[in-house]
This record gives sequence, structure tokens and C-alpha cells, in this order.
Amino acid sequence: MIPSTRAGGNPWFRAALAVALLAPIAVVGHIFIFPWQRSGNAPCYPGNGWEVRCFYDIPDEYAANLLTAEGYVLAREATFTFHADYLDWPAGERGSDLDTTFATMGDFLDDYVSNVSVEGAMDLPFKHFLLKATGYFSFVLEDAKDDFAPPIRKDFGLAVFDGGRVRVENTTIFRMVVPNPPESFFFEDAIIPSPGAYRVEVTFFQKLNPGGTDGTERAGVELRTCQADGLELPGGDLMVCPDGSKAKGTPPRLVYKYEDLLPQTTGDFDADNDVDLYDWSRFQSCFTGPGFEGNYDPGCEKFDLDLDQDVDLTDYTGSFGGFDGVMECDRGG
Repeated sequence: MIPSTRAGGNPWFRAALAVALLAPIAVVGHIFIFPWQRSGNAPCYPGNGWEVRCFYDIPDEYAANLLTAEGYVLAREATFTFHADYLDWPAGERGSDLDTTFATMGDFLDDYVSNVSVEGAMDLPFKHFLLKATGYFSFVLEDAKDDFAPPIRKDFGLAVFDGGRVRVENTTIFRMVVPNPPESFFFEDAIIPSPGAYRVEVTFFQKLNPGGTDGTERAGVELRTCQADGLELPGGDLMVCPDGSKAKGTPPRLVYKYEDLLPQTTGDFDADNDVDLYDWSRFQSCFTGPGFEGNYDPGCEKFDLDLDQDVDLTDYTGSFGGFDGVMECDRGG
């Protein structure tokens, strides 16, 4: 396995990025996501999973590894699309299986799949392919490093055998290019300064190599996060969460479609689609007065409406003109 983490050329990224090799098959680090990359707010109901594009039958000359496969599909339309509740194939207690186990795409994508766009797609022979799963995650204060205080820390773990990548918005938080038998597993944190919904894209490359001896003769993918109501998966000790629990398969309630998202509400610090006393208390803690020199705390940029690098009474007037009190916001979990 040749893990590679790319966080861009910004010096803030370089200063913040700390990658430590924990074991031959696991790497962990901290990748910061800019607050203005938010796509909006998640609605006040649970999400329902991923939208997945499948690029099928990648030519041999482009199937060397994840990067060559990504280059091939860059300007191409997906062969077919589908909805997925979980990113866990083959499903169940098998974390992976030999390529020769799967005669068709349906043999591999054997569960959690619906709304397939092309009739007969699941009957296609098992070949080289690349999946891109996209959803909008609701990053909430309950996931914060400290209780209800940004930044928010979300751990993502990916098990693959031929290559994979996890992006939050436009930032790659990790990628795996070449597998390392007997397992390829990688996890890192996305550090989010402000609550809200952010686009997450998971890429999985499957190379058909039944005669391989380097791990590429196996097929399997699992996405794990730290959620108590997640899907129980084998090898749970691969990724231990900050509270000591084992990471599980990411539940669909966390994952929204773009058309589900709501616009950000001015003054709504915790992204629960209201402006209430909690938001007011956060404004008080963020208040700097005019002419502030320094850096306000993570999340306080939501109150700096005039973008003058302080939080003052001008921002107060804009933030709380729409004060509406508490509304019920139940996203499940």
C-alpha cells in the first residue's frame, strides 16, 4: 500500500496536517476543511444514503491502479447509477472475497442497492470498475472534539483492496493507491470548523486480477465512521473511536442528497435550522468588539457577517433580526 494524503498548498493545511503511521495497515491524520466549503444545512429529518455512479469495464491499460482508473473516467459518463444504503460490499460478515467468487456485478453488489438506472446492469460480468459514491454529511456539534465546541472531528475509515479515496468537499483526506495484503485499511479525521452539511465523495476502484498475489486478487469495500447506530462489520478493532468504541458501517441517516439541503440561516451557529437562545449564547462567546486583531474561535466566522475579521454589534443586528426560537430538529441517531 502506498498511502498518500493531499491537503493542498495552503500553509494552514501544511501546518495543521500531522500524519502518523500507526501500523502496517492503518494511517491516521487530521485534515482541516475550510468553513466556507459548506454546501448548506441538513434538513430536520434523517438522510437515506448514497448516490453511486459506476464506471464499468475500465480498459486494462487504465486499470493499473486507482490513479490511472480515475484519469480514465474523468471525462466519461457513468455506465449506470444506483442508490446505496451502506457502502459495504460484499455485504455481511465477509469483509472481502476472492475476485473469482463473483461472476457478475450483482454477485458483488449483493445488498443495499436499489434504483439501478440500467436494466440488466447487475447481470454484467465482473470486470475492472470504479465506483463514486456521493452524499452530503451533516456534521453536528455532537461530533465535536470537545462537547458542543468546534472544531468538529469526523473519523472516516475505508477498507479496500485495489484503491480508494475519501474527499470532503474538494479536499482529499486520504487515498490508497496500491494494496498491502492481507488487508488494506486507512482512516483519518476531517476537522470541520463549523456545523453544517458538507459534500463527501468515496471512490472505490476494483481491479479484476484473479491470479494476483499482492492483494489485488481480492474484492471488497467498507466505509466506517463512529456512529453507535452504524452497521456491525467484521474486524471492528481496525478503527477505534475517540470514546473507545469500535467504528461501524456508516448509517444512511447521515447521508443526504443535494436537493435535500436547506440554505444556511444567518445566526444559526449549530446548523439546526433555527436561531434560538443557544445561538445567542454562542454569539456572546464569539463577540470581540470592533477592530479586533487576532483570530476568533472556530465557528465564529458564522457571525462575522460583514467579513471584517471581528464579531461586533453590526454583526449582532444582522444575526438576530430573524430570531425565531427553538424548533424541533430530529435527524435520527
